[in-house]
Amino acid sequence: MTTPPLELHSMTSLTISPLLQTLISIPNVPKNTDLPSFLEDLNTALFYLDFHNQDNSDINITCNNFILMFNNILDRHDPLRFASRKETCSFHKPWLTKGLLTSISKKNALYKKMLSTNNSSMSAKYKFYRNKITHLKESAFMSIAAT
Repeated sequence: MTTPPLELHSMTSLTISPLLQTLISIPNVPKNTDLPSFLEDLNTALFYLDFHNQDNSDINITCNNFILMFNNILDRHDPLRFASRKETCSFHKPWLTKGLLTSISKKNALYKKMLSTNNSSMSAKYKFYRNKITHLKESAFMSIAAT
């Protein structure tokens, strides 16, 4: 058997099956992955993976073979790594969105500026911002906890 030719439409898109399209459309694709190379290897492996083999009619074995093949290709192109402390902490706090984290860093910068200037208007500005962010964090937490 020979590998079917891949139709390259651009550097990032390949002609692949609809099942594969749904698997690839998972969000949070790592930035350091070479996606065209990953898709090409996955397409080649899917071509050689026999979903309709005659000697094995158990769907569980076929699914396990597909999952093993997919994980092997994924590990080859984007190996696992340990999460940093910052990433681990963010996994446990889904209510801290990117916007809230940006606001918290701005609040911390205001705090440093307030300490260095010793200005009452800067202190009032920091306290207002601190209270606003605290309210936003609490409301975000409550909305996550309610679901």
